[in-house]
Amino acid sequence: MKKIIDQIYKSFKIISHPYGSIKYLFRKGSSLSSLEILLNMNNYASDVKTIIDVGANQGQFAVASSDIYPAAKIYSFEPIPDVVEIFRKNTESLQNVSLFQSALGNSEGKTSFNYNKYSHASSFLKIHKNQTDLIPETSETISIEIKLDRLDNFISKIDLSSPVLLKLDVQGFEKDVLLGAVNILKKIDYILIEMSFIQMYEKELLFDEMNKYMNSIGFRLKAPLAVFQLTNMQILQMDVLYIRA
Repeated sequence: MKKIIDQIYKSFKIISHPYGSIKYLFRKGSSLSSLEILLNMNNYASDVKTIIDVGANQGQFAVASSDIYPAAKIYSFEPIPDVVEIFRKNTESLQNVSLFQSALGNSEGKTSFNYNKYSHASSFLKIHKNQTDLIPETSETISIEIKLDRLDNFISKIDLSSPVLLKLDVQGFEKDVLLGAVNILKKIDYILIEMSFIQMYEKELLFDEMNKYMNSIGFRLKAPLAVFQLTNMQILQMDVLYIRA
């Protein structure tokens, strides 16, 4: 019941927001969660010109970004072939979206990847028992081979017009992506990152440790934008906006 009420509430906020529209709810690839995050982010970063969308999944964030930042160029990264096909269908009408079929990290080459039946939960890291206990639909995983690369290797393929947003939704692999983006990070103004408060993946860095790392590379926390919580109100993860210090 709570989940249904939350969906109705989010829908109402989107329809009534100046940037919102009931038409959005019926678009291919629309996502209430992605649009909510971007509507909140627009309060702190209204002038984004470039979006690097790492962990693009089916294009939910790209579709919502095109609504909130229509003049921005969006560069999306997604490695899973089946998911890439859906991404292309969902974004085929968006002229400002470019897709790279690759995962990102701090090395390059072909590598194994944990593809989850619940595609949002796919990760290089193994799923922790906490997650399968709390979200049973994430329990089915198979190993597939995908392409892995460093974000820095794409620096010549991305128009880094400022301000630049780097969005990371890579299920515990965030630090590895950042380690492979040393040069591009010099051009980044904002980082939107999903962080966990309990172990959702094995060897995942939790909020406190990731926050310290973000500070060490020159970014400070600006605002929380959304939380993922269970019906018992336990907060598992949070989407956080960082800005260059």
